[in-house]
Amino acid sequence: MSARTALPLLTIWEDIRQQRSYRALFEALGISCVTKTLPEADLTTELLWKTGAIEIKRDDFGPAVGGDRPRVDRMIERLQSYRFKCIIVADDLTSVYRKTQVHVHAILGTVASWYARRDCPVLFAGNDAGAARLAAGILRRWEERLLAERNGGRAA
Repeated sequence: MSARTALPLLTIWEDIRQQRSYRALFEALGISCVTKTLPEADLTTELLWKTGAIEIKRDDFGPAVGGDRPRVDRMIERLQSYRFKCIIVADDLTSVYRKTQVHVHAILGTVASWYARRDCPVLFAGNDAGAARLAAGILRRWEERLLAERNGGRAA
């Protein structure tokens, strides 16, 4: 990163409807967090508004690949206009399987389908702290990518 065009400090926008806020986890990482009503997903930034968004799943991931899948499919469909999108699960695959009894093949098939058909990867982060760190890293790198493209391909 060049000193001439340093990136501003990261400020993450978190949807006001988020069940459990990540604000404290972001602030522990030195990242500002602003609560807003977002049209889709749970996290974005000002620079990524309507371009990049992250959906966070916790205990609701099991149902998302089971009986609640049609609703989640509709949410992913609304994200199709976004260039950058992903789902971060604040859990690990084994734990999701144990908690929900959704067969591991159904979970992996759904994850594969969302990525291959909708360009929406699902990343397992282990826990809330891992999810916050992963989300912040992804949002920052998406911002860097946009700024580099605006600078004619040169890194910001």
